[in-house]
Amino acid sequence: TSAATAAKRLSEMCNCRKQVKIFAGAEHGTTLLDHHPEFMDELIVWLSENSGDQLYHTTVSRHQ
Repeated sequence: TSAATAAKRLSEMCNCRKQVKIFAGAEHGTTLLDHHPEFMDELIVWLSENSGDQLYHTTVSRHQ
């Protein structure tokens, strides 16, 4: 079973607020953000909207 298939199955089993994102490639964790830096802002928004505590966003300049 691939990680993508497992993530989809877990999502179907969970009766909670969730969003599954499947990316091409084998990266995961912080390495995923290195390869898809545009996802960082989307992740911060999702966390802010779905956490019990208010999150504060600090803009960090990215070096390419």
